[in-house]
Amino acid sequence: MMLPFYVISIPLYLMIITPGWVISYAALIVPSLYNSFGIFLKRQFMFSIPSELLDSGRLDGCSELRIFWSIALPLAKSAAGALSLLNLMVYWNWFFWPLIVLNSEEKFTISLTLTKFMGLYWTEYGPLTAGSFPAVIPIVVTFLLLQRYFVEGIATTGMKG
Repeated sequence: MMLPFYVISIPLYLMIITPGWVISYAALIVPSLYNSFGIFLKRQFMFSIPSELLDSGRLDGCSELRIFWSIALPLAKSAAGALSLLNLMVYWNWFFWPLIVLNSEEKFTISLTLTKFMGLYWTEYGPLTAGSFPAVIPIVVTFLLLQRYFVEGIATTGMKG
């Protein structure tokens, strides 16, 4: 988390070249599946789950997998919703990595396509603004779908166990 993405971009690019994913959407999707912030957030949230809840599952005779699946995972929905929205915002607006990986203009992301309306001495604000509206729609829709998980997370954060 302390290293900027620009530091790991060259080794990541070399890893993407090996399976031949350079001009494909897999080069955008696979590196974004796991990140250190997501692991840290989920780990910290799992540590905040009261041990009494997990112990009650053990007393009922549940296996560790069943405790995780039936008790811990449903409680972690708010953290998963927050992480999903944060990751969507970061990777949807990603500019540097798709610029490196995607060499074909027909596979450009929305943020790369919008740069066509900006030149060195001019900017076409009409098409740029019109193109920015569809770029925001997936983030707004995802926020509206995951909004209740944020409220759940805020409500459970204030509880003392």
